Parts: sequence; structure tokens; C-alpha cells
Amino acid sequence: MELNTEWEIDYKDIEFEGGVPSSQNRIGHGGFGEVFLGRYHGSLVAVKKLFNQDMMGKGLSDFRREVQILSRLRHPSIVLWLGACTQAPNLTIVLEYMDKGSLHQFLHRTTTPYTTLTLTRWAMTIAQGMVYLHSAKPFPIVHCDLNTNNVLVNRDGMVKITDFGLSKVKHSSRLSRQTGMTGTVNYASPEVIRGGKFSEASDVFAYGVILWELLTRRIPWEDLNEYQIVFQMTSDLDASLAATAKNLELPASAPEGYRKIIHGAWATQPERRSAFKDVLGDLREVYREQVDIEKALRAARKGSTSSLSATSAPDK
Repeated sequence: MELNTEWEIDYKDIEFEGGVPSSQNRIGHGGFGEVFLGRYHGSLVAVKKLFNQDMMGKGLSDFRREVQILSRLRHPSIVLWLGACTQAPNLTIVLEYMDKGSLHQFLHRTTTPYTTLTLTRWAMTIAQGMVYLHSAKPFPIVHCDLNTNNVLVNRDGMVKITDFGLSKVKHSSRLSRQTGMTGTVNYASPEVIRGGKFSEASDVFAYGVILWELLTRRIPWEDLNEYQIVFQMTSDLDASLAATAKNLELPASAPEGYRKIIHGAWATQPERRSAFKDVLGDLREVYREQVDIEKALRAARKGSTSSLSATSAPDK
């Protein structure tokens, strides 16, 4: 397959502090590569260097083909692909730099508060990005590893999805070879855990876990190891809802609309799960309700302040 100069990046054009990718400029890692901070044409970028640098033949052709598709994608809810170097030994993807790290880091390594309205905006943004990916032509793009580590945050507090696509690269990655599955088991649907194929429905299932994580600010299945999670998720496949519904309990304070969305995502059978476009419609309704509640609270506070001022005013 011939190189496409529209997205092919010369590795020599990427600059790193210290001259090379190292622990000094490493900013993270994913399921199939390490991420370093670099500069490309003067702008800060995230540079993901693949674990598997030995691709050749069909594997390398598949990588180039997938990069060609993914580099055309443009949506406010997904991290921008700037291009890739597809020349071994520097198989690298160059991405928009999101300077506040991952949503996982924000939720579990900071104590910065956020409102239900902010939570719902994040949830809608992620859902909008997934609707876009699942509607891609000529075929839907299935994420295969949707979780809070793969949702990034920028300096304005906006969230974007990353690490989507590249299914063949993920499948051949070091992590997949070690665990026997692509993706993160804490977010995996029952059919994926049993060795089934990823699909739009398995992405929806993972999204339900993200919503639970946003509502609880807890790590899903944090007290269990991978083997225990697999046992729980495969012990009762005839139940209408997967084991997540029993083990990942929603707080009583969660808006009722979220309960409906999450349970719709956690159906045991993939064909019974909601589609992202329906999830987005339900989230918009939850958002409208939250806006109305916030307006009522502001009005009540304003009325209380006015009454207090009138009561404390001196008599003339």
C-alpha cells in the first residue's frame, strides 16, 4: 500500500525535549502504546509510539489502512488525529494534546468537585462522539476499549474520546497478548468477556460503566481482580441485566433518568441494549430536568436573600 502524504508524518519532524522519547517526556500509556509529549511544526502534540514495532506485510498494510480512515475523522467530541508515521521502527500516531490528562485521573486523583450538570454535559459529549463513530462510513468504528482512561480533558474542562479504532493493532498489542482480550475487563460486556466480538453494543455497555463511575466517583469493580470480575460477569447469563447492575450499585441521589440509561446499557444480551442515539436523547431530557432544578434553586436562594434583606432593614 502506497504512503499517503496527506497524513504520513516524517518521524524526524517530531521534536522531543531531550531529543528522544523518554521518561522525561512520557505523559501516559494505553493498551497498545506509550504516549510522549512532543512538538510538531511548533505545536504541542501527543505522540503515541506503538508497543508492536515489528509489524510487516499484511499487519503493516492494515495499520496504514486504519490510520487512513481515522485521520479523516473530525468531531468536537473526539481527539483530533494529526497523522502517523507508518515506517518501522518508529510506528507512531500523532494526536491533539489534551493538557489536563484523562477523565480517570480527574475523578480518582483529584478532589475537584463537579456538579450533576457538568457530569451530564460530559456524558452527552461522550455519547455524541460515539454516535459519530458508530455512524462512520463506509462502516461503523467500534471503540473496543471505551473507559475513563480513554476520555481526555483539556484546559477548558471539555472531554474528548481517544484510542478509538485500530482494532487490529489493539488485538496484536502486548497487553492483549498478556491478558487474552482486548480492552479493559472492568468495562467489558458479558459477550466480550466470553470471547465474543466487540460491537456497537459492547461500546454502549462500557459507556454505562463510565456513567456509574461519574455518578459515584469510584473505580468500577475496585475490590475484585480480573478473574473475580470474569466469574461474576459469566455466572448468570440468563439474567436480564448483567452482573454490573447488582455489583455496581447506583447511589440513591442519582437522577432517575440515569438509572434508566445505565440499565438500558447493561442488558445481558447485546441486542437488548440501547443505541447511542437513544442514550443521547435520554440524556438531553435529564439535562433539561437538571437545568430546571438549578433554576428553581437559584430562584429560591434569591427569594431567601431578598426576604432576609427586607427583614433586617431598619424601620424608617
